[in-house]
Amino acid sequence: MRNVTQTLLLLLFMLPVAYVAPAQAQEYACAPGVSLSSAAAATYDDDVTADVASITAYWEQTYPGVYGGEFPGLCATVEYTVPDIPFAETCGLTPDTASQNAFYCIPAETVMWDGPNFFHPIYESYGDKAITYIIAHEYGHAAQFLSGSYPPGPRTVNIELQADCLAGAYLQYEVNNGLISEDEAREVIVIAAQFGQSRLGTRWVDRSHGTSAQRLSALNIGFDGGATACLDYEPNPAETVTDLGEQIEEGRAEVETQVQDAIEDLPQAAQDRLGERAEERATQQPRRPGR
Repeated sequence: MRNVTQTLLLLLFMLPVAYVAPAQAQEYACAPGVSLSSAAAATYDDDVTADVASITAYWEQTYPGVYGGEFPGLCATVEYTVPDIPFAETCGLTPDTASQNAFYCIPAETVMWDGPNFFHPIYESYGDKAITYIIAHEYGHAAQFLSGSYPPGPRTVNIELQADCLAGAYLQYEVNNGLISEDEAREVIVIAAQFGQSRLGTRWVDRSHGTSAQRLSALNIGFDGGATACLDYEPNPAETVTDLGEQIEEGRAEVETQVQDAIEDLPQAAQDRLGERAEERATQQPRRPGR
């Protein structure tokens, strides 16, 4: 797992992933499998294609026991380059909302992401497992909507947290199949939990993916209990976003405590790796994507 812990600081400022419910539907052409842009390196293509295949295999095995029936599969898994956005009208996307983002589009039944501005830089600088987590989160949304099974409580918050839980369940599958070690999976969970409040394109919007504590909890519940543990997960039914700016600032303070607690729960070897990389980062210029 290449430089994955370096993502820790990056994800404090990165826009979170989301599902998109469009304003209207239209006809579209399905292209099963994964379509990647030509700008990426061969290793990236191989890793992302392997991720999609592995996550699909996971849901083909898991879906019947969790939701009943066979996994319907997706219409497509597509990497795009803004402004050439597939299913843009169907998914209600604009260049601004699609830039530096990843989505599950409900009517198109498609997982899609911005390659050059979002996935490629993350992969090149911060490691392949950050990408694995994002794709697994989006496939979690696919499982929700293809099955028609949604979590209780505030809809947006808990839909996102349940998708985190399902992504954690997939990481458990990776460990069970020897694709990643448990220590590495726990590091990924700590990193992934740092996604904060929502940004679509250049706009902060009044919706929440949950606090850092909630996201860390959701990922761990999925990792420890599998997908069935995510079905009735209700982290905080009373939570609403009243002051997004204040919540973001509170989240940053909470991140420090949550990360420290999570690091202390890691095996000593993993703690040592995080400490070494923190020392390396202290001598480097901060790297943040454009906001």
